[in-house]
Parts: sequence; structure tokens; C-alpha cells
Amino acid sequence: MPSAFAGVAEATAAGATEAAAAGARHWDNLFELPTLFYAACLTAFVLGGVTMWTLAFAWAFAALRIAQSAVHMTYNNPAHRGIFFSLGVVAALALKPGDVVADIGAG
Repeated sequence: MPSAFAGVAEATAAGATEAAAAGARHWDNLFELPTLFYAACLTAFVLGGVTMWTLAFAWAFAALRIAQSAVHMTYNNPAHRGIFFSLGVVAALALKPGDVVADIGAG
């Protein structure tokens, strides 16, 4: 006769496996867009083009990534997560190195 708790153990194992898979997908997502962010920040720093706007967009990007992570790891609403992702992309693109080089040339 099967145990009364066999279904509970299987459901718990399936839930743990899904949680581990979600965590792994989340970890992978954290390394896709930030590489552009790191390159833009490093370029601004090396070329001496760090301005108030550079810092504002960099902190905005970091805050938006934290918000996106919080949504992804809690209730995972794709619409809400997408808003934070899109705003993060805008903040990262605002850091593009071409602007830094133009600022240095103008200054």
C-alpha cells in the first residue's frame, strides 16, 4: 500500500526542482544585459567621462535590475518584469560610450 505522504514528497521535490530551475534562469538573465552596462561604465571611467548623468543612469540601471529581480523571484508577472527590464535597457543605452567620448571632446 502506498504511503499517504508519497504525493506530498513528489510535489515538494517537483516544487524544489522548479524553484531551482527558476533560480538558474534568473542567474543567467543577470549576465545578459549587464555586460553592456559594465563596458559603458568602464569606458566612462577610463576616459574620464563620468558626469552626474553617468552616475544617475548607472544607479537607475542598478535599481531597475534589483526591481526586475525582485519581481522575477517573487510573483513573476511578465508585464511588470518587462517594464523594469525596458527601463533598464533605456538607462544602459543612455550610458553608451559615444556620448562619453563626445563629452570629453567638447570639454
